[in-house]
Amino acid sequence: MSTGLIYHADVDGLYSAKLIMESGYKIDEIYAVDYGKNYSHIINDHDDFISVDFAENIAGEKTKLFIDHHIRSERANGAQKEIIKNAQSCVSLLINEKLVDTSVISSSAIECINTVDSANYSKLFDNKFTAVDVLFPNIETELGMFILLNDLLRKNRKFNLSLSLVYQETFDIKSMLYIIQKSNNNILKYDKYMEMKMKLFEKLKNNVSKYVKEFSGIPALFTRKFTPYDWKGYDKNILNFLYNDKMFTMLIFEMGGSINVQIQKNPFFITKNNISLYEIIKGLIDEPRGHDNILMLSFNNLENAIKKLDKITTLISEHI
Repeated sequence: MSTGLIYHADVDGLYSAKLIMESGYKIDEIYAVDYGKNYSHIINDHDDFISVDFAENIAGEKTKLFIDHHIRSERANGAQKEIIKNAQSCVSLLINEKLVDTSVISSSAIECINTVDSANYSKLFDNKFTAVDVLFPNIETELGMFILLNDLLRKNRKFNLSLSLVYQETFDIKSMLYIIQKSNNNILKYDKYMEMKMKLFEKLKNNVSKYVKEFSGIPALFTRKFTPYDWKGYDKNILNFLYNDKMFTMLIFEMGGSINVQIQKNPFFITKNNISLYEIIKGLIDEPRGHDNILMLSFNNLENAIKKLDKITTLISEHI
C-alpha cells in the first residue's frame, strides 16, 4: 500500500504537511497543490491519500483522511474520514484534534501561522507593528518572517518552492528563509520581491483610478491591465493598504473568459464590528470557498459576475 500526501502550497499547508510527515504517518509521495488547477492525474499514483489544508477532495474515495478548516457548502465528496472544523489555521486544527506531534513546532510559530493564514493582523496593531509591517515585512521579527515566507511561497509556485521546503527537516523559520535565499537564481527572493512590490505600490498609488473602481463604497481592483512585471510584485494587501479606511475590498481576476473575485474584510481597517463577511453574504453564495473574512467567488462570464456582485456589494454596504 502506498500513500500520497496532498497539501495547499501556502505557509499553513506547508507546515501542516511537515507536521503530518513528522508524526508517524507513512507517506510515499507529496503533492503541493493550488486552486484552479487539475490534479486528477495523481489519483492513480497511490492506493490512498491524506489531504490537509485544501478545500477540494482531489482523490475522492481514495482519500483516507481529509483535514480542512475552510468554509465549504458540502462535505469532502467521498473521503473515508473527514475532519472539517472552523480554526484559524489547519496547523491549529491538526493540533486541536491531537493528530500530530507538537514537540517539533513552537507555540509562537503556531500563533504566527494562525495570524498569517487568517489575515488577523489588526488585533496586533500598535506603535511597534503596523500595516506597513504586513505589506513590507520586518524580517527581524518572527511574524515578519512568516509573512514573508507565505508571500514567497505564493510568488514561487511555478518553481515548486513549497515542495522543496516540505522535504527539509527543519521547522525553523529562519532556516526556511535561509534555504530560499541560497536557492537557485530562478526563485524570486526577498530583495527583488520587495523592490517589485514597491514599484507596483507606487504605480497603483499614483494612478489608482485606472485600476480601482468602487461599487457601493467597496473598492475593487481590476488586475487585467497588469503587466508580467507587475505580477511579480503583486500582493493583495497593496489594495487593502491603499484603502485602509474601507472595511471591505475586492480583487477582480479575468482569466480565460472566466471571472474570479476575492472579497475580503480589510485586515487594516480598525473596527469593533465583529460580523464576518461570510455571515453577511452566505445567503447569496452557493459554493463558498475560503475563510470567514476572505471569500473566493467564480463566474463563467462578466455579465453573471456583475449581476451577482451588484447584489453582494449592496448587501455588504448595509453593514459598513
